[in-house]
Amino acid sequence: MPEGAYTDRWQQILVVDSDPSSVAATETALNAGGYPHVTITTDPNEGAELLRRGTFDLLLTERSFSGYEELDLLQIAHSCDKRLPVVVMTADNDVATAIEALRLRAADFLVKPVDPGVLVERLDKVLRDRSSRRGREVVLAVGAHPDDVEVGAGAALLAHRARGDRVAILIMSVGERGGMALVRKREAAVAADLLGAELLLGNLEDTRVPDHGPSVELIEDSIAWSGATRVYTHSASDHHQDHRNTHRATMIAARRLPRVYGFQSPSSTIDYRPTRFESIDDKLAQKLELIACHRSQSASRDYLDEDFIVATARYWGRFGASRYAEAFEVLRDVQGHILPATEHRDLAVAMHSEPEPLRLAEAEPVSAEEFTEAI
Repeated sequence: MPEGAYTDRWQQILVVDSDPSSVAATETALNAGGYPHVTITTDPNEGAELLRRGTFDLLLTERSFSGYEELDLLQIAHSCDKRLPVVVMTADNDVATAIEALRLRAADFLVKPVDPGVLVERLDKVLRDRSSRRGREVVLAVGAHPDDVEVGAGAALLAHRARGDRVAILIMSVGERGGMALVRKREAAVAADLLGAELLLGNLEDTRVPDHGPSVELIEDSIAWSGATRVYTHSASDHHQDHRNTHRATMIAARRLPRVYGFQSPSSTIDYRPTRFESIDDKLAQKLELIACHRSQSASRDYLDEDFIVATARYWGRFGASRYAEAFEVLRDVQGHILPATEHRDLAVAMHSEPEPLRLAEAEPVSAEEFTEAI
């Protein structure tokens, strides 16, 4: 890897290239260069559909495709997210082509074949420039069980990803009392992969998640490991003891973070009183897709019914300037300077002797085919 390379395991890169051999070489180069989350397609129509999901940090694409004269992925990308960096690559070493691409706000222009080291170096620079301009946040969502985070803050996390923020999800317990542990792990991995988030699985016992000790350490380690600058977690106003205890542990572990918000769960009590309402009109459909990943639960839990999720969002929308909204209690929102992720990580690591979340179980993202086989 080039010295000083910009490495970030959260970066989601979409590659659209009609040449199968070129696409394979590109994927290999990016994986070797520190980018494991690469989505590849040789079909520009599929590429356009993936862009409309709005969960990528960079698009690497050809300028034009034979047989798709009316399809311009550069313009489609900017219509979906005007801040999404697009790197154009072409086999046509023509100055006019390069000028046209840059005129349409391409972040860079590459001529194939591209040396693997040069490719990674150029993408590093584009992503580094984007990060410095955007002042990205690192968001950690803490849920007691699989599906808690998606139900309470799924759309907010999707919005963070669309803005280029990094997102990590910590699940305190895999919820073995509510279903098969292996299945629930796989469901959580599929949902996190769809969201474009890192997944951290704790190994605490379902229904016995404590509000101290192991829980606090698990969350502290996850904050240190991720460099989180914002946290979403359960509200204290909740019937479920795991939810309340996760809230209490998070408030201790995140005591030095400037922004902490409490989300609603189906077991929240009448005392849940949010004061922040985030519009999710353009993210509701994707939130429903995230929740649908937890199919072992949706088959037996009425609160995961689509009409229940939509009705709840519709209700909270009346308090904001949108039709649908997610509601949050503002547990802490300190205005002013926020440490950049790297500085915060250094501070957090200095506070704890073990920056890596050693009590976490393995949870690699899986494909839809692997998930189907698992259940």
